[in-house]
Amino acid sequence: MISFLIFVFVMSFTPGPNTIMAMVSGQNHGIKKSVPLNLGMLGGLVVIGALASIFASWIQSNETFVLVMKVVGSLYLAYLTYHVLISVPGSEDEEAGGFMTGFLIQMTNVKVYLYFITGLGAFTLAGIWGHI
Repeated sequence: MISFLIFVFVMSFTPGPNTIMAMVSGQNHGIKKSVPLNLGMLGGLVVIGALASIFASWIQSNETFVLVMKVVGSLYLAYLTYHVLISVPGSEDEEAGGFMTGFLIQMTNVKVYLYFITGLGAFTLAGIWGHI
């Protein structure tokens, strides 16, 4: 149980792009205007978790899928890095973003996919039985 709690702590509290976006939205627009964005991110998290749970054994056994996810994740992080590099302070949009913005951003958050793939493979019976 301790290893599971450490995994959850590390994966939950290391900042990803969505964590930073939620923080900046709250700082720039206030908590009330940022609620729809955060609810959208929560909705995306639930959908990804449900899909990962349904397809957990297939995902774990399909090495090609895991490799593709690693490549896509690396490209996504490079894309985000490029946009941070070229961004100009003070040029952000005036709106906080709505539910669909948060949902779609979460659906492209590779860290969440890896979180569920790793967690389900390591800490569920499907993952345990697959390694026995």
